[in-house]
Amino acid sequence: MTAQCGACGAPTGDSAHLCAGCTQRLRGALADLPPLLDELDTARTRQTSMPASAIGDDTCQHHGDCGCGVSLPWNDKASRVAAGIRNALTTWCRVLLEEYQATPDPTPGQEAAWLTRGVPFIRHQPWAPDMLADLTRRRTDALTTTGTKPPP
Repeated sequence: MTAQCGACGAPTGDSAHLCAGCTQRLRGALADLPPLLDELDTARTRQTSMPASAIGDDTCQHHGDCGCGVSLPWNDKASRVAAGIRNALTTWCRVLLEEYQATPDPTPGQEAAWLTRGVPFIRHQPWAPDMLADLTRRRTDALTTTGTKPPP
């Protein structure tokens, strides 16, 4: 008898705590977080610009689509969401380091890639469904905050 996935209840096919589908969802969330952090940093540091018409101001006085943009105000939510993602990635790295002490520490800024390499081990840990839920929620928060569309 195989174990059931702690995230969705599907059979895992082995003694893991995540099924193949949820393991792929975890890999997807880990792959999406670094570019989303870049987007959040862009929004946080006021480097985002949008056409004036997109934020409710009158369109520019130039003729045609000139690409004229207006700098958006500081996005405090983007700052908080980015900090939460970085904290979560660091925390999950520490959890994995405690479980599997032979692995070297991740390079700062490379935590998601480091965790991705550990997914075959992670899926067998009882905390894997919690990690999936945490990172999936944070990915959704980042997508909502940046207005980015999720990948298909």
